[in-house]
Amino acid sequence: MADIRKDSVLMTFVNELAERGNKIIKSAYARSDYSKNKTQNLHDSYGSAVYYKGKLIESSIRYMDEKASVGRFNMYDGEVQKGRNEIAKFLRKYKAIENGMELVVAVAMFYARPLEEGTYAKNGRKWKVISMAEDELRKLQSEIKGSSVNTIRKGKRE
Repeated sequence: MADIRKDSVLMTFVNELAERGNKIIKSAYARSDYSKNKTQNLHDSYGSAVYYKGKLIESSIRYMDEKASVGRFNMYDGEVQKGRNEIAKFLRKYKAIENGMELVVAVAMFYARPLEEGTYAKNGRKWKVISMAEDELRKLQSEIKGSSVNTIRKGKRE
């Protein structure tokens, strides 16, 4: 594959998508309704990136500004995790489409999905974490001919 960084038109589009992804993760965080005053690991695990022909464009990675100060014990993996590490790992391992460009917006902490589904707490309350981003992604999708929006669960596109 040719080096995309040498194609100024493609890189302009990559940078525009990266900035839209950044706005989407910040908006989703601002609209989330879970407690934000504990470890900050969920906040720290929001991220976005652009992939071209299945390859991550490193310069397109966007994270939230503030980093978590301490980790959070993941009862499923039996280890302490930090949000920034988890989103970085997710973005680098994600298997992107190989025949185009893809903007990925995600939250990678292990308890994000259970919070959204209402299975994390005994009371069954559902919290808004990232699902609100879908509206903004659909708006972006309507602006780009031939694009689509897909949900990623457990690291895989549905």
